[in-house]
Amino acid sequence: MARCAVAQSGDTAETDIFTAIKSDHDTHRALLDRIEDTSGDSQDRRDAWEDFYTHVKSHAAAEEETFYSRMIEKTWGQDMARHSVHEHQELDDLLEDLNQTDMSEGA
Repeated sequence: MARCAVAQSGDTAETDIFTAIKSDHDTHRALLDRIEDTSGDSQDRRDAWEDFYTHVKSHAAAEEETFYSRMIEKTWGQDMARHSVHEHQELDDLLEDLNQTDMSEGA
């Protein structure tokens, strides 16, 4: 299973946070490709989905705690951070809906 780079970055320099975020986003794209390469209610598809779901959820939580919390402390970053947290909530809602979807159904 892929590990969340943002959660591992801790209190390192901001450039490391950006690198970790980009690395995680690259991992997310690769995991989506893995899902796309599967079909039906197969074990491969369930495993790929579980990896994606777990990774994205932990990434979003770590990103909010590590990155957006710092942005919201600055006047210039408040609107962007709030918008991003809102997008994370929408993504979380979508992930929960998809998590309840029958894997044998079409996309």
